[in-house]
Amino acid sequence: MHPAFAVYLGWVVISILVCRTRSGAMTYLFTMSAAVFAFFSSRYLDRTTTERFFFGLSLALLVYGFYQKLVLFPRLGELPRTAFLPGISDYAERGRVNGTYESPNILVLMAMLSAYPFLVKKRYGLPALISILIAGLFLTRSFSAVLAFLFLAGSFPMNRKRLLAAALTVAAITVILLLTRKADLRISDPHNPVVMRVKNFSTGMNIFFKSPIIGHGIGSFTDLHQKYKDPDSNDIRFAHNIVIQHLTDGGIVFLGCFIYLAVFLYLNTSPPGRAVLLAVIAHNMVEFSFYSSSVMVFLFFLCGAYGQKHLSFSDETVAPRQR
Repeated sequence: MHPAFAVYLGWVVISILVCRTRSGAMTYLFTMSAAVFAFFSSRYLDRTTTERFFFGLSLALLVYGFYQKLVLFPRLGELPRTAFLPGISDYAERGRVNGTYESPNILVLMAMLSAYPFLVKKRYGLPALISILIAGLFLTRSFSAVLAFLFLAGSFPMNRKRLLAAALTVAAITVILLLTRKADLRISDPHNPVVMRVKNFSTGMNIFFKSPIIGHGIGSFTDLHQKYKDPDSNDIRFAHNIVIQHLTDGGIVFLGCFIYLAVFLYLNTSPPGRAVLLAVIAHNMVEFSFYSSSVMVFLFFLCGAYGQKHLSFSDETVAPRQR
């Protein structure tokens, strides 16, 4: 195992032993362990197999997302079938619905990231990625998904047509989101997501300063946020910011471990892997998808698969692994 993984996992174990063990701590440890295994095992797969597998996964995720929106939630009386871009992120705090609930924000992100490596070298790649994002908007009204899209689209080989298509897409999506999320335009609205995020971040930093070196332990944020949050602040399970989350979980030391790991992944993968990594980090500046088992495992899988030095990342046929 590379030292970057060992250091990160090591601090998770230390946090569990030193700080009061939380229910989410062991789950996080097992998830991270699975991600490390995925990273190293994926290095034995060729690029074509990896691309096709994740492109198929992206389609499956979109189908599952639409099943949730059009079939599951209306059947349970949670969401009107005819609502226009209703988004189901409002139901996130209700937890799982009959054990099948997945955050729609995470589904949209996973669909885009899964398809991206397959599409990046295709002539139709950017329009296809735009289509996936627009389809994803029927699952959630999420600015964070658009943020991830910008990082992915920016890594495509750009010409004037592609740049114009990306710019028009972002402009159109922004208008749609503002029209369908009118609370975003009213700063005085207590449910304004920007205002709520600022309050969440402020509470998270207050928690961090209570134990800045070693943090409070993995999985401690939920209870501590309840303790220190403002009365008019919303209830959340994660800090919705990957930096603040690491600071509250394991202090400055844990954040340093994460930065070390992120730099290692960035330097040891190719442009497709780097784009995916940066998109996930950008998404997690305002979300918490990194802590989803599915996102973490396939992120490390892609970084491993696209970190194979022997692979060619041109449009030419991939050479077989030299033994």
